[in-house]
Amino acid sequence: MPRGVKKENLPSKVCVTCERPFTWRKVWEKCWDEVQCCSDRCKNERKRRLQLANRELRTPEAPDADCNAHVSSDAAPPSDSKAVASTQHDLREAAACFEDTPCSFKEEGALRSPLL
Repeated sequence: MPRGVKKENLPSKVCVTCERPFTWRKVWEKCWDEVQCCSDRCKNERKRRLQLANRELRTPEAPDADCNAHVSSDAAPPSDSKAVASTQHDLREAAACFEDTPCSFKEEGALRSPLL
């Protein structure tokens, strides 16, 4: 009596990368439920696509016109108290514009705002 399972009776799945069907392999015996790609090439291609998509999500979009409206062209430090108050107000407005910006820097394990 022959042992084992006939190849036509093996379970199969569709690869999430190339969308082609592939069948069960002995190396996937313990992790068949987690297998999503048919080969290392498809697995690496899927990882590459996910990394590119994550980079696109992380890149900041063009700043709003409102955020640039308060920025002055001169970079000279203010000399009187009115100018100092105006600059502080401008800085608060700029911080409010970028408040929703995701933190990307780490300092001693804690997330740090890119504005600090």
